[in-house]
Amino acid sequence: MNVREPEITSVTDLTDKELTQQWKIIDWKRVKEVVNNLQSRIASAAK
Repeated sequence: MNVREPEITSVTDLTDKELTQQWKIIDWKRVKEVVNNLQSRIASAAK
């Protein structure tokens, strides 16, 4: 999975507006796909 590095590395330096902007640009569909895949892999490995 390719991960895009945040433009600003220190979260504590971000303003509320910047945090809101970053939150809104998250590809939630892709996040859900990745999480579901990881859950499946963990379940398979636990068997």
